[in-house]
Amino acid sequence: MAEAGTAPGQGEAEVRLAGSLASLATGGSAARVQSGQTIGQVAVAMGLPQHQRYIATVNGQVCAADYVLSPGDRATLFPPISGGAR
Repeated sequence: MAEAGTAPGQGEAEVRLAGSLASLATGGSAARVQSGQTIGQVAVAMGLPQHQRYIATVNGQVCAADYVLSPGDRATLFPPISGGAR
C-alpha cells in the first residue's frame, strides 16, 4: 500500500480510517491502494480485525464491505454510531 497524499494515482484508490478505527490501523490511518480490492480486504490489510464493524462510504455514498474499489475512488471507514434521543 502506498501512503496517502493528494489524489490517488492511476489505478489507485484512497482509503481513510476515521475516529476510533484509526487507532486500530497498523500502517497509518490513510493509504493509497490498488483498485480491484474490496473495502473489506483493504480494511483487514490496514489492520482492522476481520469482524470489525464499520460504516463505509465511497465518493460520499454509503456502500457495503464487498464494494470493489475503482481507480480514483475515495473511501472512508467510520466506526458505527449508536445512541440518540430517548
